Amino acid sequence: MSLIKVAAIAAGSDHDIALIGGGAPILKVPVSAPTWNGGNFRLLLPTESGHVYVLEYKDSLTQASWTSMPLISGNGVTQTLIDSTASGGQRYYRVRRW
Repeated sequence: MSLIKVAAIAAGSDHDIALIGGGAPILKVPVSAPTWNGGNFRLLLPTESGHVYVLEYKDSLTQASWTSMPLISGNGVTQTLIDSTASGGQRYYRVRRW
């Protein structure tokens, strides 16, 4: 049995969201304001120059692979990461940084 690390949880009348991370991160990726609104999931991510970030999701924790959104290049400001394919129901997210 493997353990899943949950970084943040948000719930509303039409959704439940868990941000999860895989493995032991070297540095924690801080995110804030996770929201789901009419088919869009978004969160705020303070970025660092020289790093690349990606928002990934899967619809079930039993799925083997994650679906990646476009890469975001860090520039030292807070950026908004968006999944415009969020159709409601249940979806799990993580943010990866290189």
